Amino acid sequence: ATVTRAPACPGGAASPRPGHAATTRLVCADADGDSLTLKITTPPRPVDSPAAPAGVVLLGHEVGEDVVIAAARAAEAAGWPVVLNPAPARELPAAPLAVLTPNASEAEQLTGERDPEAAARALSESTGAAVLITLGARGALLLEPGGEPERLAATQVDVVDTTGAGDTVNGALAAELAAGRPLREAAEFALKAAALSTTKPGARGGMPTRDEVDAA
Repeated sequence: ATVTRAPACPGGAASPRPGHAATTRLVCADADGDSLTLKITTPPRPVDSPAAPAGVVLLGHEVGEDVVIAAARAAEAAGWPVVLNPAPARELPAAPLAVLTPNASEAEQLTGERDPEAAARALSESTGAAVLITLGARGALLLEPGGEPERLAATQVDVVDTTGAGDTVNGALAAELAAGRPLREAAEFALKAAALSTTKPGARGGMPTRDEVDAA
């Protein structure tokens, strides 16, 4: 992507450039005002080239629909299930999906249904995927194809910072599925991991280790 800044605006704008190298620049300033700029360039790689011998592909809507579809089809060809976190909420791609993981707001935007059970049914019927709708402190709702909606309880903790809880759910879920856990067990593990992540400040810094989750 290329990032530009408008002269009269403190913010910036980003736009994708398919086929180009992805460049990230980090500008660090110390207390004296001295700065250091780090430039990291990642060359483009075909979306169908295996990134690792893992067994699950985790995708999100932060990238274009064509990328999501291509990655999902490549995963299907490799025999890997796809977990899609549809955030930000937009029309779901015509791609093979195993699990959808919206939060309550995204599920409502995607289906028009405020009730999580109705939203889960609509999403599962339209995609054929299992649906895990996260509900914050109320836990989550899980619907597997052909089954009935099931409420999963949240782990009770003293919350410090919820930043990154959703990312923790998705990462932990994908990791447990890749390890061979059944979906319900993987979802329960992911919810526990997300709860623990809120007990510390920061997104990455709050994410627990597997041992911490197992011990909780």
